Amino acid sequence: MVYNLDWKAQTAKQTREKNLIRRYNLDWEGMLLILEEQEYKCPIMLTPLSEYDAHCDHSHKDGYVRGLLSSSANVGLGHLGDSVENLERAITYLNKYKEWVDAKLP
Repeated sequence: MVYNLDWKAQTAKQTREKNLIRRYNLDWEGMLLILEEQEYKCPIMLTPLSEYDAHCDHSHKDGYVRGLLSSSANVGLGHLGDSVENLERAITYLNKYKEWVDAKLP
């Protein structure tokens, strides 16, 4: 079966744009501006982002879009409840484990 790749790409873009507007009140140009400001990288993971794999990080209280993240970073923040305090405790936990491991290794 032969697919028209231009049509498929255009449809993907249209679907993505409709979802951005419906969910976050963010249009395609706005998303591109954020990506450019972030140099097409996730600000947490520092991994490359494209128009199609960037996830909108937003406040669940007011819907404000804070930025664009990788899937892993976005899910991580979500699982931590978008809480600075939970994130700080997670950092403390990881640092404690790292210190323990470093003390055990020659």
